[in-house]
Amino acid sequence: MDRRGCRRGWTLLTKDRRIRYRTDELNALTSGHLFCLADGNATLDQIAQRFLDAMPTIHRAVRNTEVGFWHVHDRGRITKMWP
Repeated sequence: MDRRGCRRGWTLLTKDRRIRYRTDELNALTSGHLFCLADGNATLDQIAQRFLDAMPTIHRAVRNTEVGFWHVHDRGRITKMWP
């Protein structure tokens, strides 16, 4: 995860489902948001479509919370994983 992006408050997108077990990377998430695909085995087309479908929900989550780690599911659904 890019610490500079977190410090800048950027919204980060990843398909790395194991990131939730990496303490150093989650500790870098002091500001900003991380959205991770719940299904890391998706094809590139599926990855793009899931993030595109979730964009309205991602924008709402970013506006309404200071920091967070979220899973992105199909059909635009997200679930908060941390904090």
